[in-house]
Amino acid sequence: MQRLYTRTLLTYRSAVGSRGTDLVPDLAVAAPVVGDHGKKYTFTLREGVKFEDGKPITSKDVKYGIERTFAHDDLSGSSALLADLLGPGPNSSGLNSKRKNTGKKPELRTISTPDEKTIVFHLAEPFSAFPHLLTQGGTAPVPRRQDTGAAYGVHPVSSGPYRFAADRTDKEVRLVRNRHWDQMTDPVRKALPDRLTVVFGTGADELGERIAKGDIDVGYAGTADADWEELFARREVKERSENVLSGATRYAVLNTKAPGLDNTHCRRAVIYQAALRNTPTGAALLTDRATSILPPTGPDQAGKRDPYRLTERRTLSGKAKAELKECGKEKGFELSLGVPAGDRAAAEEARNLRSTLADAGIQAKLQTVRAGQLATSGSTGLGMLIDSVEPAYPASTAIVRHLSHGAAAERGWDRHMKDLLAAATRQWDPSRAEDLNRQIDQRAMERGLYVPLSWGRTLNYHAPRLTNVLVHQVLGTLDFQALGVFGGG
Repeated sequence: MQRLYTRTLLTYRSAVGSRGTDLVPDLAVAAPVVGDHGKKYTFTLREGVKFEDGKPITSKDVKYGIERTFAHDDLSGSSALLADLLGPGPNSSGLNSKRKNTGKKPELRTISTPDEKTIVFHLAEPFSAFPHLLTQGGTAPVPRRQDTGAAYGVHPVSSGPYRFAADRTDKEVRLVRNRHWDQMTDPVRKALPDRLTVVFGTGADELGERIAKGDIDVGYAGTADADWEELFARREVKERSENVLSGATRYAVLNTKAPGLDNTHCRRAVIYQAALRNTPTGAALLTDRATSILPPTGPDQAGKRDPYRLTERRTLSGKAKAELKECGKEKGFELSLGVPAGDRAAAEEARNLRSTLADAGIQAKLQTVRAGQLATSGSTGLGMLIDSVEPAYPASTAIVRHLSHGAAAERGWDRHMKDLLAAATRQWDPSRAEDLNRQIDQRAMERGLYVPLSWGRTLNYHAPRLTNVLVHQVLGTLDFQALGVFGGG
C-alpha cells in the first residue's frame, strides 16, 4: 500500500516475476551515480515533484525523512542497516555530535544536500544492496514543519498519487486523490481509481462473507492458518486468487558443538530425515517445502536449489540411515529442539519434526526459547533451533546477513564462509554479491549447518471487476498502484 501515497528515491518496476525486482528511479530522475569504490551514491531529484499541500519536495526533505528514522526514542521502524551504513553503528559515526542524544532529530553528516535537487550518501563501507534500502517507507521525504513525531504515521504527508482522508479510524482508512501529484513526474504509478478504502484486521470468516456479498475487491493472507487455507481453497475464491513466493524462509539451525551434531554426517542425517515430515496444518497453500536456505526469488531467479535432492522422498530414509551409520550413531541420538515462544506455526513444525526424527531414532526434546535467546542459542545447550527470516529487500544479502549473526555462525561457519561473507559485504556489484551469497548457501548446506523447512507464500484474492491485476514478487501482494476497475470509479 505504501506506493499509493509515498514516493522514494528508487522503487521497484511494476512487473511480474524477476522483472519486478528491478530498481527504477522514482523521485530520482535516474539511477544513482556511484563513486568512491561503492561508498558514495549521488541522486538528482525530478522537477515538479510536490507534497499534498503543493510544496516542492527537495533533497532536504528526503534527508530529513531518513534522519527521523534514527530518533529511536520516539519513533518505530528504524532501519538497523541504515544506522550501520549512515549513522552510529559498528562501522560509522555519521551523527553530528552536537545533535546526538538531545531528544531532537539527529543530523547526519553522512548525507549531504549541495542543492535542492541533489542528495549524496557517504557510506562507511560498500554495500551492494544499499539502493534497495532507499525503496523503504522510512526513506520517503518528510516536511520538517509537518513532522508530528510518533503520530506522523497516522497521517503522513503524501508525496504519491493519493492522500489520507481525514476520517481515518483504527479499522479503516480512505485514500483520495492528491491533486498535487503529477503523472508526468511519475513513470511507475497508474493511479486509476479515484479513491480506495483499506480495511485492517479482517479475519478469514469476515473476508469470506464480504467476498460472497461482492463488497470487497482485494483480500490478502500471508500467515499459515487453517481458516485462511479453507477460505482460499473454495472454488469461487481460488479461481480469483494468485499465489506468490514472498521470500520468507523458515529453517532450523544446527549447533555444531552439541553432542551428536558435532559430526557433519549426523547433521546431514537430520536434514534428510526432517524432509519426510508432514506439512503443518494450514500451510499447504502458504508455504513451499524448502530445499536450501536461499529461496528461488530475487534478481537472478536462479531457480530452486536442491543440493540434498530433498524432493526425492523415496530415497531420504535410506540416506538418513546411511549418514547415521557413517557418524557412528546407527541407533540415533538425542537432541534438544528450540521453538520460539508464541510462534504457533513453529510449534507445530517442531512437533512434526520430533515425530519424523524419532522414526530414525533421533529423539528431539522440545524447549521453548524466548526471543532474546535466539541470537545466543549456542550457549543454551540447544541442538536445533527453529528460526525464520523475512527479508526486507529482494537480494540474498538480506538472508545471509541474518544467518551470519548469533551463536550458529560463530560456531558453525568455517573460515571459508566468513571470507565469502566479508567479500560479499564489501562488494558493491549486486550480481557479484549474489554469486558470493549463493556460494555461502552452498557451503552451509554442504556442512549441514541448517535444515531448510519452508519458503513462505502469500495468497491474494481479486474481484472480477478489477483490471491490471499484477502480483508483485517483492511486495508479495497485488501491485495496488496498477489496479483499475471496469467502468472506472
